[in-house]
Amino acid sequence: MVDRIYFTVIFLLIFGASGYFIYERIQTLRENVQVLKTNTEMMNKSLEESTETIYQMQRNAEAIEQQISELNTGLREAEKYKDEITETLRKHNLTRLSAAKPGLIEKRVNEATSKIFKELEDITATNN
Repeated sequence: MVDRIYFTVIFLLIFGASGYFIYERIQTLRENVQVLKTNTEMMNKSLEESTETIYQMQRNAEAIEQQISELNTGLREAEKYKDEITETLRKHNLTRLSAAKPGLIEKRVNEATSKIFKELEDITATNN
């Protein structure tokens, strides 16, 4: 009979200790789950922000590509104009012409220079 009481007490102690350790493990797991939920929420928020940043960067890249295209078009037009001027200057011997008619050439050169400087001023002026 005493053996049975000892066996019951030992069984209850083992069962109680096992129950306590299981309870502690469940509490630890619950805490871990809560930490993981918090981490997941933070990661999802970070993912949303990163996704929005990527979309914004893509929109910026498209706008930059459009601006580059416009600048390239302007560059081609400027190069065409430069080629026209170069061809005109090549056709005319300005040294000989300016020696023969200095007043005529000086007036035209000054007017053209003023026009180019005015255009350059307009292009580079800030719009404040």
